[in-house]
Amino acid sequence: MNAKPEDRRSIFEEATGIVVFKDRKADAERKLNAAKDNLFIHAQRMQEVERQLNPLKRAAENAIKYRELYSELRRHETNLYIVRHDGAEGEKQKINEKKAKIDERIEFLTVRMEELLNEYHDCRKRVDETDTELQDNTSSARTRATSCS
Repeated sequence: MNAKPEDRRSIFEEATGIVVFKDRKADAERKLNAAKDNLFIHAQRMQEVERQLNPLKRAAENAIKYRELYSELRRHETNLYIVRHDGAEGEKQKINEKKAKIDERIEFLTVRMEELLNEYHDCRKRVDETDTELQDNTSSARTRATSCS
């Protein structure tokens, strides 16, 4: 009884079995404080993630829109290629038709040129023959004229 009031109190608490409950209470309070600290840390992390969520959401929307636009661009490029290819085929066909007509015209003109060249040679031959005949006639006429005088 002569002990200090704190020492007497601890003796009574031990005798009544309260110490075990106080230890459990202290342990539960420590665990509760640790859980509060963990909860606070997780809440901060969630706030940070939520702050990053909007820019990431916008980036995801932009990526989806980019994919859609890129897909549409590829489709349009494919259609343009097909149109150009078909147009080129049409142009190629027109050019081949023009070439065929030109080739036909060249063949016709070549045949015509050969005919005219043959006709020219025939005419030239007749002119040469006529020239020779004329010279022969002129010579004989001179010979007769000189023999007559």
